[in-house]
Amino acid sequence: MEKQTIGWMFMLSGKNGIVRVKVNFDDRFKDDKFYCDNEKITIVSDGVILNKSELFAKYKVTTLEDLLFLLLKKDEFTFFKEFIGPFNGFYRNKETGVLIVWGNQTGDSAPFYYVGVDGNVVVSNKFNLVYEELKRNGMVYSFSDKAAYQLLSFGYMVDDSTFLKEVKRVRAGKYLFVSEKGMNIKEWHRFSYKVKIDMGMNEAIELIDQGFRKAVKRCFDKDTEYGYKYHLVDLSGGLDSRMTTWVAHDMGYRNIVNICYSQSTSLDCQYAKDVAHFLGNQFYVKYLDEASFVREVEEVTKKNFGMGYYAGITGGNQFLKFLNFRVLGLEHTGQLGDLIVGGGYLKSLREDTIDVNGIKYSNRVSCEDINVSGYEGHELMSLYLRGFQGALSTHYIRSNYTRTNIMS
Repeated sequence: MEKQTIGWMFMLSGKNGIVRVKVNFDDRFKDDKFYCDNEKITIVSDGVILNKSELFAKYKVTTLEDLLFLLLKKDEFTFFKEFIGPFNGFYRNKETGVLIVWGNQTGDSAPFYYVGVDGNVVVSNKFNLVYEELKRNGMVYSFSDKAAYQLLSFGYMVDDSTFLKEVKRVRAGKYLFVSEKGMNIKEWHRFSYKVKIDMGMNEAIELIDQGFRKAVKRCFDKDTEYGYKYHLVDLSGGLDSRMTTWVAHDMGYRNIVNICYSQSTSLDCQYAKDVAHFLGNQFYVKYLDEASFVREVEEVTKKNFGMGYYAGITGGNQFLKFLNFRVLGLEHTGQLGDLIVGGGYLKSLREDTIDVNGIKYSNRVSCEDINVSGYEGHELMSLYLRGFQGALSTHYIRSNYTRTNIMS
């Protein structure tokens, strides 16, 4: 028997009103997930809510079910806006016909949707489930040339495109709103630097450190909450992943397992090994000298739904296959750390200058119609496109093994 895909899917046929719901949760972080289907509503909340215990204390509840229904009463359309972590889900009000589909603030667990002119609707947190449902029901779909050009130019999708022209992705901080009046994409969260804070350098450093430590605590405590024996932390030669490991150790977390995948003679590998050994962490390395990961085109592309260059995860997929996730919790990464310490998102450009060509991998092919008008500057444009859409596209791959978080 073929293994059933982990994920959720909702389908509504506009012709006859038939509704199909498929929910298949795995057992990892099961108390952070919820499914309810009654005479009034259908709701699915999937993933990991890193600040769940904080919300329980704030609203004086003890279960995710109680929290969700309380928040629904408070704000039906964006009740999930206080959640932090790799989460997604959908909500349907059967009395009004309203459908809400959401991902998280960084878009790394973003769902996909198809809304046809005939009223057919298919949504899922797995692109492959949407595709299978379209085929099953004979719904129209076609290849997207636009998506192909984006992948060739940037190495990832820079807007809501997928390789099916009719299927889109719910992007970071957005949600899909479907009603009898039609479909809209609305925004519920936006990172911004419009608010200016007057403080000295030392004060700013202290504030960043406090925020980072709060994020580390949320992430590592989630492992402890579910009784996972070891904290899985990616470690390379980069300052971003080193800070995750170092600060966690400084905060008293032990049983840290560092993993690294790189060439055996690289400084990336040497620095990672030195840090892990200095802190007394377990350290495992997969050498990439034989470069076998470049032959995993079909497997990795299926796992990341074509949202990014298949080799962008390098040896990560191979490594994760061989780990024992019965004792390992979340995968804690240093991704997006170069936003702060690496200068990769803002180089010599003025704050008010936006240059989408500056984040391309290649200019050999033309890639038109990239709308960057909604961003305040180059740094935020790079964060959303190069960071959320590009770097974090590997989280779709990693979600086949565990949930992945960034320290946010």
